Amino acid sequence: MNIRFDFAIHWLFAVVFAILTISGVAMIGAGFGWLLQYDIALADYVHRIAAVFFVVLTLIYIGSEVMNDLRGNISRHRWGIFKPKKYGLFTLTTSVMLILSGAIIWGSDDTNSAAVAFAMFVHEKLTYVALAGVIWHIYQKAHALIWPRFPKEEGGATNLMLEPGFKLFIWVLVTAYFFSAAAIIISAAGPPPGNIQVRKFMAGMDQAMDSSLMGLAGKDMGVNPVIKLTPLVLVETLLAAMATSILVMWRRGNK
Repeated sequence: MNIRFDFAIHWLFAVVFAILTISGVAMIGAGFGWLLQYDIALADYVHRIAAVFFVVLTLIYIGSEVMNDLRGNISRHRWGIFKPKKYGLFTLTTSVMLILSGAIIWGSDDTNSAAVAFAMFVHEKLTYVALAGVIWHIYQKAHALIWPRFPKEEGGATNLMLEPGFKLFIWVLVTAYFFSAAAIIISAAGPPPGNIQVRKFMAGMDQAMDSSLMGLAGKDMGVNPVIKLTPLVLVETLLAAMATSILVMWRRGNK
């Protein structure tokens, strides 16, 4: 079975962002920690590892678009995640902003608490905007949820989108997004967290600072300077990638 590059990137991107959303929401505050049973260390590990995949997928796709442009091939990927208008442009903008703000938080220390606080504010609020955009995208593509009676053939090859197993995967993924949205609404609209919830959340944060990457990234680890260097390199790389992608879209529009 031949799986198109843009098809694979599209669904990998969707899976990774769903994992980032659930793990990230659990770390917002005491009123949200119940999402992962106040296991903030687990949420931190999952979020940071998924973030690496998110950045890699973003750079791979932007790189593929740049290569196509340099070769004179105007890409018309059916499953493209970044496009020069509408939802594709929204996805590109929110993805880059989430990565940049996340990189600042990742490399945070006590030297610039104002920048970190602002980055956390942007990261959180932008998550709500991006999740709303995903749910709108799901609404627009709701036909993908229709369960087929049997797999059909297109051009002599099996259409994976019509396979029952892949339909089940789509349903699970969509459920994860709606679960995240419901958790945000319940936590934000419900009563403020009580003392027990606050204590559980603070205990989870203490555990994360001791045993997860949250505490490791905030320490001066002379034995592992990569941790301190990564956010700086990441920010510069993403800024260059964003500038390049804007140039590619402008050139494509002229063509």
